[in-house]
Amino acid sequence: MSRPHVVTHSRTFSAAVGEAYRIVAPMPLPDLFVRGFVAIPAICEVRDQTGPEWGTERGHSRDLVMADGGTVPRSWSPSTHRTASPTSSPRSPER
Repeated sequence: MSRPHVVTHSRTFSAAVGEAYRIVAPMPLPDLFVRGFVAIPAICEVRDQTGPEWGTERGHSRDLVMADGGTVPRSWSPSTHRTASPTSSPRSPER
């Protein structure tokens, strides 16, 4: 039987930080982080998100469920430079 081959691609776009954030912030995280990178596992699910669109208002929060079973609570508040200033305290998976 032949072994499967994984094929990936990437592309770079030139954009101002604020414009890039406005486009990327509301995208579904499981679609953006479909596989892990080094010590960061993939994001499998987003739970308990407040607000209709992430990062549009101060005080939004959500819990990220990682592929290793851990969860990461996230909250968002804009900084004085109008960029994201997320805060979190990761929780290990129960074993």
